[in-house]
Amino acid sequence: MKKARAFLSALLSAALCATLLAGCGQPASSTPAGPASGAPASSPSGGSDAEWATVRVGIHSNGPGSALFATALEKGYFDEEHIKVEYNIVAGGGVEMAAMRADNRTLDVGFIGGGVAWNAMDASGNQLSFVFADSWSNNENFIAAPELGITAESSWQELYEALKGQTVYVDTSTTPGNWMKEFVSRCNLKGGAGDTEVPDAEKLWIDCESSNFMESYQNPNPTKDAAYKVTFFNMSNETIPAAYQSGDAKLVCCYSPSTKTCIKCGGVKVATAETHMPDFTYINTWVASQKWIQEDPEVVQRFVNALVKAEDYRAHNLQDAPAPWPKRSLRWKRAPSTPTIAWYSPPRSWPTAWRALPRARAPCTI
Repeated sequence: MKKARAFLSALLSAALCATLLAGCGQPASSTPAGPASGAPASSPSGGSDAEWATVRVGIHSNGPGSALFATALEKGYFDEEHIKVEYNIVAGGGVEMAAMRADNRTLDVGFIGGGVAWNAMDASGNQLSFVFADSWSNNENFIAAPELGITAESSWQELYEALKGQTVYVDTSTTPGNWMKEFVSRCNLKGGAGDTEVPDAEKLWIDCESSNFMESYQNPNPTKDAAYKVTFFNMSNETIPAAYQSGDAKLVCCYSPSTKTCIKCGGVKVATAETHMPDFTYINTWVASQKWIQEDPEVVQRFVNALVKAEDYRAHNLQDAPAPWPKRSLRWKRAPSTPTIAWYSPPRSWPTAWRALPRARAPCTI
């Protein structure tokens, strides 16, 4: 487990360094670290002496996807850096990155879930760069209709049996798609008696109409028996609650606020990364247009400085948080030669500030 996490951290570190150095040309001098945790005391350009700049930001309509941004906004860290933010709440990372990749981009930078980080690494077209490591992701929930009889206390064997021949509604372009793919694989590995692996001919296998999602998938069942098929019905995260409420969807994998809506409508939270796959999680990050980085590297640095200050506040004011975060904590240090990369410890919980942002309206009425 530790080796897997170390490899993931090293992989993301390499990607961050490579993309940022390519985007910025040559690294600037590092910002002096503060005495407590390394949060910058002032921007390299002098903070209040810098000209005001507008930055177009993409955030998500949930705690993990907006908390850090909201903290920076509420605490005035963007103002300190003379950054005027114009933010848009997006449906998911895929749409967000498309807006950043467009020739006439409408977003400069934004938060993305770790499960779609592969998109940011795609070198085709207008490229993106990682600029900030935010937190571990624990936002994916596997939810079931109560009549299926599975709960958070169900054994792997019971989960395996419940998934046979079923359809799971999931947005395959976002983190839950890959997370649910791994969950099905775990059911095969532990779905036998006593958490043993099931025979190959009885293994669950995934079918999905999304060719991009299935491109690297290898079917573990040589017979392709339909009795063991799990269909992934590709649906945008924001519309999954409506499908659940209508009764069309009995099994869903999604992220908040859709998770909360499905649960309010009677759905049973069956699994999360923390409860069932603590060794399989993602790092939420912030990515930016490389064109923007090349055009305004000093503005990029000031924007990241504001995020660093918000991260520092968040890590030292956990009492303001509404709910606990996973017990894991990622503690990185600033890379000295590349100040645009901020390596900071994600908190175990989120501040209340994100509640002030507009929330997506839930289709369920209770």
